[in-house]
Amino acid sequence: MQQYLPLHRKYRPQTFDDLVGQDVNAMIAQKVVFSNKVPNAFLFSGKKGTGKTSMARIIAKALNCKNYSNNPCNKCDDCLLITDDKYPDVIELDGGSNSSVVTMKKLIENANYGAKYSKYKIFIIDECQMLKKDAWNTLLKTIEEPISTVRWIFCTTEPLKVPDTIKSRCQLYTFNSIKEIDILKRLEYVIKQENMSISKNTLKLIAKKSDGSMRDALMLLEQISIADNVETEKLLLTLVTSEEIEVFINHIISNDYKQALEFKYSITVPDEVFVDALKGFLCTILIQGDKLFEKLSYVKWIDLLNCVIDWDNRLVRAINKSVLTEMMTIKMIDIVKNGVAIETMGNVVQRISEKIKGYHKKIDSNHFVITSQGGNQLHIVNNKDDIDSGYYCLYPEKTNELLKSNKSIKDMIGTIIIKR
Repeated sequence: MQQYLPLHRKYRPQTFDDLVGQDVNAMIAQKVVFSNKVPNAFLFSGKKGTGKTSMARIIAKALNCKNYSNNPCNKCDDCLLITDDKYPDVIELDGGSNSSVVTMKKLIENANYGAKYSKYKIFIIDECQMLKKDAWNTLLKTIEEPISTVRWIFCTTEPLKVPDTIKSRCQLYTFNSIKEIDILKRLEYVIKQENMSISKNTLKLIAKKSDGSMRDALMLLEQISIADNVETEKLLLTLVTSEEIEVFINHIISNDYKQALEFKYSITVPDEVFVDALKGFLCTILIQGDKLFEKLSYVKWIDLLNCVIDWDNRLVRAINKSVLTEMMTIKMIDIVKNGVAIETMGNVVQRISEKIKGYHKKIDSNHFVITSQGGNQLHIVNNKDDIDSGYYCLYPEKTNELLKSNKSIKDMIGTIIIKR
């Protein structure tokens, strides 16, 4: 019996033309590969499921294909063996489980022999950001001056973790999230090939849910194809409709805490999904406006959106998400009734401490100290007159600017923090 092949593997791109949503990268790589000006190393960076490893395999086939014509033929022995991951001169490793110096030394020793069965020996290292610093250092010389028949391809979802010394020795390609329309076209092609009966509306939801990842979209499509009813389908998509969000918002506007909370819990999706949908809905309200928009002032819609953004940020650190949900629901109702509530100094300190993942200590009623993980201290005082020399200080009027900022304490000094 033939072994089942998941859709994301069955429909993996096999040529440059087949890569979904990466037209520019595919065109440049195609010209580079067939120009006989192949760099020593490539570095592909981008979020998961956008085609990095697929591109690496296509390049490996193109460089070794005996019958190529702008694309690997996918018919010769070399192409077929690379596709099946059985080609001795194409070595693919996962950086997470092969991150040590010892492994890299073995690779270098292997690379020193050059290609044995083909034109090029290709090393593909996936999730290369997992390599240890010493492992990268071991590879430096080999990447810069490899054997003439050896090429390296690195793939990463976290390019900032790849040393600059490595980046400067590689030809860099950035893989963007795949557009929903491109994912939708690919899904329509797949269901036609597989003779599936799935509505276009469901395909649109899958494309939206996959968040720019073709692999996630195909895996979700596979789950949906097995679902036997609408409820199962909805659960798999963890869908929150705009109609449901509007009901929740109307309960908030009506100052009905009980109904708002009960309705929120009746929607059986993770809090992260609900809050993300709520955030998107409020953004749409602010941009487009409608009858619902007219129920509140523009300022209050902005304040509600800021509240939901804060809710989203705090979900990551929340120990008890239900308590956070109840607290943020109360806060949204309070915004509708009274505008943005004036926060106590202690509350502000708590939020800043959470933001920088540090801890805080109360010195007296007018003075708190927040310490970051790195040991840097930020003093918060009631007003400018309380600032003593040597403190990095912040007073309440500047707290909102700090809470919205992505800067570290060190970066904020001299901008919104007063140094005396």
